[in-house]
Amino acid sequence: MDAIQKAVGDLPSPIKSEAMSILDAYEARGEARGKAKGYSEKTHQTCINMIQDEFDNETICRVLEVEGTYVDEVREQLKEEEQKS
Repeated sequence: MDAIQKAVGDLPSPIKSEAMSILDAYEARGEARGKAKGYSEKTHQTCINMIQDEFDNETICRVLEVEGTYVDEVREQLKEEEQKS
């Protein structure tokens, strides 16, 4: 991304502003896709570990910066996996 921004910086002014708008839109689309996917695998695994270590939801939410509904969903998934075993 830095290489793209450097290349855009070398463009003439009229083209530069249009290229920056395109770059901003591209970055926003990438951020939206990441949010749509949900939390990272590392966050998910850490949430599982904290649940297994008997942390309460409030602590998990504060430490991982996730919503309570997310922790509830992970707890439910763990219960379902446990029942299948």
